[in-house]
Amino acid sequence: MASAYSMTKAAMEFFSDALRHEMHKWGVQVVIVEPGSFARATDIILPAVYKKLVEDMRNNAEDVVKEDYGMEYFDFKMEQLRLFAHGEGASRDPTAVIDAMVDAVTLTTPSHRYLVGSSFEDYVTWMWLGYFPTRWTGSTLLAEKEGDPKPAMLKKNH
Repeated sequence: MASAYSMTKAAMEFFSDALRHEMHKWGVQVVIVEPGSFARATDIILPAVYKKLVEDMRNNAEDVVKEDYGMEYFDFKMEQLRLFAHGEGASRDPTAVIDAMVDAVTLTTPSHRYLVGSSFEDYVTWMWLGYFPTRWTGSTLLAEKEGDPKPAMLKKNH
C-alpha cells in the first residue's frame, strides 16, 4: 500500500546518514529530522484530493487488477490509508517538527537524529524489526486482523 513512499523515505534516511559521515571530516553537521504522521497538520493529502485519487485508481485500474484484488479489499485499504493520513493518530500540531528543525540549525551540538511524533514502539516496529530475520518478525509486521478483507484472488485459492 505504501511501498514506493516507504522506499523513498528509507532512501532519504540512508542518504542523510551517509552524508553525515562523509561531511564530518569537514566539520559539517548533517541532522536528520524524522517526523511521524503529520498529514493533518500539513494537509499534504487534502480530503478532496484523496477522494479524487481513490476514484481515479478505481476507474483506471485494469479489469484483471480489479478482479485479483476485489473492490472490497481495495475499499478496505483505501480506508486504512485515509485513517492514517486523516485519523486521530495523525497530529494536527507541527510545532514539535518545527522545534526539532530549529534545534538542528541553532544548537552547537544538535542530536544527529530527531524522531518526532513517533513512539519508541513505532520506531522499533517500522525501523529495527526490518533488520531481524523474517521468522522472528513476520507475525509482527505482517499480521492481519481476524475478519479483515483479503484480496479476491486469495479467497479463490483457499
